[in-house]
Amino acid sequence: MPLTWCVVTRNALSGLPSHIDWSQLLTPGTKLVSLPLDDVLKNNIALSYFIDYMSSIGAQAYLFFYLNVEGNAAPS
Repeated sequence: MPLTWCVVTRNALSGLPSHIDWSQLLTPGTKLVSLPLDDVLKNNIALSYFIDYMSSIGAQAYLFFYLNVEGNAAPS
């Protein structure tokens, strides 16, 4: 099962919010998009937003570690 990352709203395309209003996201009619992590990591724009998000929650080190490991992995 692939890891996924959710793009929370279309408004997030203009910049990731520092605080997510979960009550707004849980209202009926709100559309969420589920993207495989591999797709996010291969798309420069999506990766940029994901790095910003991970930085905002203090978890960018995990992402940078993953990117370094994947970047140095031997092709299979």
